[in-house]
This record gives sequence, structure tokens and C-alpha cells, in this order.
Amino acid sequence: MSKPQLKVKYLPIDSGDELIAYIHKDSKWIQALGLRARALIEIHNQARTIIATLHLIEADSWLGKDEIGLSTEAFNLLNCPINHRVNIAPSEPNHSMHYVREKIAGEPFTQSSLNEICQDIAQHRYSPSEVSAFLVTCAQTRLNRQEILYL
Repeated sequence: MSKPQLKVKYLPIDSGDELIAYIHKDSKWIQALGLRARALIEIHNQARTIIATLHLIEADSWLGKDEIGLSTEAFNLLNCPINHRVNIAPSEPNHSMHYVREKIAGEPFTQSSLNEICQDIAQHRYSPSEVSAFLVTCAQTRLNRQEILYL
């Protein structure tokens, strides 16, 4: 199968600071790439890559099966013209989430583990629920002074 290419369509939807991509549920790329709603996907144009949360559209009037709709935030960050073709791929899983699980198990965060977590969050590699899990873990396990300094 060829590289997944979709035409960019701007959808004027304010999603706060969350990057959202919309693809028709019947697009051949959904099944071919094993995507599901709320999955994180990478969207590549020639100059930039963003990671966005995928939402599936059922209405044929919103998007064609060869289009990807982008929220205002995602469209502005990707910075490419409407109808420009972009490649999509499932996002690589974030590897720093295991540090959160280790913290739940009683292991303290290290400076490098917190740096990696913060970098993944800043690069949108954490879903909203994973960010919540990190914050709840910090609150419930009570960060020690050293961990607070690392942040």
C-alpha cells in the first residue's frame, strides 16, 4: 500500500491547546493503519511534524475520505496551505509513561525521567488522560523535595 496521504482541510474548531485531527471513519487509512478514535497520530508535511489526537467523522458533508481536517490549533502549528497533501502515521508510543508507573510503584522520579516526561508532554506525545495520570500520580504519591527541584 502507498504512503498515507490526505488533503488538509481547515476546520474552524477551537480545541483550546489540544491538537485535533479529524478523518472520515470510512477513510481507507483508518483500517490500514489500525487507527481508532482518540489515538495519537503524526502528521507530516515537508517542513514540520505535529502530533494530534484523532477524532473520527461520520458525516460525509464534513470531510471527504481523502481529507484530514485540522482544528485551529493544529492547522496553525502545521502551517501548511489548505488542500496540501500530508502524510499520516500512528504516533510512536511515549516511552516515559513507564516512569509514571514506576512512581506509582514507589520509585522516585529522577531528573532525567522528569525531563523526558516533560519533553513528551510538551511535544504532545501524552494524551490528555496520560497527562492527567501524571498529575494525579504526582499529587497522590507526594513528590519529595528533590523531585520538585527537578521539575
